Amino acid sequence: QYTGRYASTIHRKIYTQKEDPGSGSLSFRLQKNKEEETVYIVDEASMISELGEMGSNGLLRDLVSYVFEGKNNKLLLIGDEAQLPPVNLPVSPALDIRHVEGYYHARVFGHTLTEVMRQNAGSGILKNATDLRGLLNEEEEIRVQMVTKGFPDIFRMTSERIEDGIRYAYDKYGRENTIVLTQSNKNAVLYNQFI
Repeated sequence: QYTGRYASTIHRKIYTQKEDPGSGSLSFRLQKNKEEETVYIVDEASMISELGEMGSNGLLRDLVSYVFEGKNNKLLLIGDEAQLPPVNLPVSPALDIRHVEGYYHARVFGHTLTEVMRQNAGSGILKNATDLRGLLNEEEEIRVQMVTKGFPDIFRMTSERIEDGIRYAYDKYGRENTIVLTQSNKNAVLYNQFI
């Protein structure tokens, strides 16, 4: 929206759908890239897998093949290494610089953004997220301990008060600015039914 340029999912951009005339089943094939001197910006790259899915080679391989088929194209992968990697993978291959350099013989430039833009410096959300992020490299089992006291943006509630708490948050901050964290799937199901 800021740039006024076209945006799409990776799948819509690089694949074309073909129907098998005999069975009627759909398959996906990598499209031909005719664009040159184009920069492709991919957000949420931590979720890009190399395991075969729609294309026969896996999404990351197909993306790289598509982008660099065009002359002088560039690929900018943006993601958070602390987010969950693709299913069945220990790390995100798209954000692993050594992997991308080695497997794709690519020249990679990496940069980590450290300035927080969406939270105030004294935010309880920021404090808890920073503490949790610091635990991700621990070898032992992680014990998550949320700190809620002294922060105006994070509240701990009992299950008896949760409905009133969610209503209050919706009225004051809106649905899109309200998040409920729970320690059990049972509670999550109950809260989802309410929401």
